[in-house]
Amino acid sequence: NISPESMLMMEDDDQLDQGYDKFLNCKRELKKSHSLKSLRTALRFFHVCCYVTETEKKKSRAARGICIDSGEMFQDVFNFCLGELWHTFEHHVPSKTLLKTTNLRTLDKWVMIEPLLKSMAADLAIFMNNLPGRSRLHEMILGGIARLAPYFARVSQCKALVKHVLTCWTNDTRAVQEAAHRTLAALLRGDRTTALLVLKVAYVTFTTRSNTANPQIFLIDSLVELFGIDSKHVGYRVAFEQIRELALTLRSAVKIPDKEHFLTVFCWRFINGMRVWNRVINTHKDAMQQLAYPFIEIALGAASLANSSKLWPSRLHLLRFAMDVADGQGVFIPAAIFIIQILSHTALTVSAKKASASVIELPRALRVTKSDAAGRLYQEAVVETALDMLLEHHAALASTVAFPEVAFPTVHALQRVAKGVISAKIRKQIRSLVAQLTRNSDYITKERSASGLTPTDEEGQRRFAETHKARAPLAQQWAARKAALEKARAEREAAEREASRIVQYGKDLLDASSGQDKVDAHTKFQRERALERKRGREDDDDEEDSDSDSDSDS
Repeated sequence: NISPESMLMMEDDDQLDQGYDKFLNCKRELKKSHSLKSLRTALRFFHVCCYVTETEKKKSRAARGICIDSGEMFQDVFNFCLGELWHTFEHHVPSKTLLKTTNLRTLDKWVMIEPLLKSMAADLAIFMNNLPGRSRLHEMILGGIARLAPYFARVSQCKALVKHVLTCWTNDTRAVQEAAHRTLAALLRGDRTTALLVLKVAYVTFTTRSNTANPQIFLIDSLVELFGIDSKHVGYRVAFEQIRELALTLRSAVKIPDKEHFLTVFCWRFINGMRVWNRVINTHKDAMQQLAYPFIEIALGAASLANSSKLWPSRLHLLRFAMDVADGQGVFIPAAIFIIQILSHTALTVSAKKASASVIELPRALRVTKSDAAGRLYQEAVVETALDMLLEHHAALASTVAFPEVAFPTVHALQRVAKGVISAKIRKQIRSLVAQLTRNSDYITKERSASGLTPTDEEGQRRFAETHKARAPLAQQWAARKAALEKARAEREAAEREASRIVQYGKDLLDASSGQDKVDAHTKFQRERALERKRGREDDDDEEDSDSDSDSDS
């Protein structure tokens, strides 16, 4: 029942000096013998450093009799407590023993260590709450928390620390974000209860702050890595709960089809949440395999709601997620039906209006206005993306013995759609895909007849698919098309990274307090730009080498 602050006050029999010498003696004693008495003294100095205002110091009993009288002393206290104090905790309660122990009361010195950890965690939470958003102290504090993560993860004050670490995780500075990611990863390895809290709050923080068309790629990559630390237990449980929340959101929109519930599905928060689980399920396939089916059902269910031409971008996003997970898990889904519904929409059977003044980028669009939906450029972009997805969907099955039967409904539907389309360009694209599917069907039919396979010969069918995987005409056409799409995407991402670097360079210049800081910011900007150009040249060289290899092979 002893409070953390009272624990720090258990030195009343020895009056503490106010000067720097007392702290230096305390440091030497801790390095020599790891004394608990010296540990309490060091944490009292750290306690005073964390209370920024004099009003807060007066309210704290543990701050009495101690004075931080210089910036050098403040820096020394912080560096020692965050960088070296973990050795003392490790000496009294080894972290390996801590991770293996369920009942901490069985550890001899945990009763003495726990209040000190609670005090330190509470002090850090107070100090981080008062720090400005772009303070350079963030990296040092996050590094200290990461070193003490096995211990902080076992105290109740960890919740406040997780909150501030996640604030740093969504910071504008990449170095601070990376330090926060390492800290979250360390906390995940500390305790399963804390790990559940960290993953759940991290995902909610991401979805709350990603209600835009451009979520931070770093945050998505970070979440995918965090869910892989304990994917079979903690990661699966949190993923199951959050995917279930998406399913409940979709069910509410289906049962109550009003505008309010409708917008809870067709919003960037829902789409970006689906994007995260798409990456998580495909990255950790073994642990998340059971979640693939409900995820695909949610994606296809939400896509079936997007019947209006104004919601075609949302439908394409959702179908893309479903196709990615199905391809990663090696299962078949009827994606062609949902894509053909776009191509057979009545909006394509009437004359399109002239192009609107603003160009609509489908990867960054969720829904469009009625006037934009009737525009020629918008319809052509949607049809081109839909046909690419149809090509990809059938290319995955291009070498199987059942391809002619799988492609027949699609070919029949596309032929009917092409007759009713007004645009000559769109009609030409649809007929081109029909010709590609027909050519591949004829190829598989001919090879299948020559092979003498039977419906019950599963091993022979697998060998047939492996043999014709690279020979099938549709697979070759999709490989060429995929390379062109990836090249265009790489160019677009390079332009986005360049714009992001320019914005960061401007922020660094604004935050620079001296001329040297401005020079450092400019040097950093030029170095990153040179690295990006070098990386681009290497990619071009690799592409030329692969092209020459393919030419020589042919």
